[in-house]
Amino acid sequence: MVDDLNDLENKSWNLNLINSSFLPLEAEIIGGIPLSNWFLEDKQIWGATSNGLFTVRSAYQIAMDLNRKELASSTSNDSGMRLFWRKLWKINVPHQISYFAWRVANDILPTKANLVHRHVLLDDTCEECGLMSESMVHFFWESNWSEEDLALAIAIVWAMWTNRNEVRHGGLRKSGDQLLFRCKQYLDDYWAVLEAPVKMQQQLESKWIPPDEPSYKINVDGAVFASKK
Repeated sequence: MVDDLNDLENKSWNLNLINSSFLPLEAEIIGGIPLSNWFLEDKQIWGATSNGLFTVRSAYQIAMDLNRKELASSTSNDSGMRLFWRKLWKINVPHQISYFAWRVANDILPTKANLVHRHVLLDDTCEECGLMSESMVHFFWESNWSEEDLALAIAIVWAMWTNRNEVRHGGLRKSGDQLLFRCKQYLDDYWAVLEAPVKMQQQLESKWIPPDEPSYKINVDGAVFASKK
């Protein structure tokens, strides 16, 4: 409970408990949140009314608003979104890359903009350009691709994000040529594994076809011995 993080005697945060329970960055952010000097007892309030008290009318209004939003989104977006998700999961890439693409499509990657929105970070400035917010739109791009190009594009984005995380944890930043070579080699190996069983099946199913007339095929079985007995 949040209550446990408070030092009631000194009317401050229990920094020892916070530092032992959270990551250093999170502990610093929590410790920087100002506390009330009164330490009033927590209580539940209803946010849909000005006085914080629940009313049936306010609950009905919320239900109607949610219903209107659901109908509007379902009629305009459902068919397009279903087509999008089907296309996404059919892309011929390893599962971890498909899952990464799903996270990108749902905007749930821990970009700095998302972390600021979740009150984990205070600054969302992109570390690459130093100017813009590190949002999904800023970090990635949108284009029309063929199936092969789309697979390579998603793999490159996955490699960029993976290398970004490696750098943040002390790893080396890879060049664009290195990332591109890694992705192409990874996909080629993956596609080769997928195609191998198909090629073997085709070889097993091959049949001998006799030549057309007037050609003939004759099988001859003979042997030569060094001496006769």
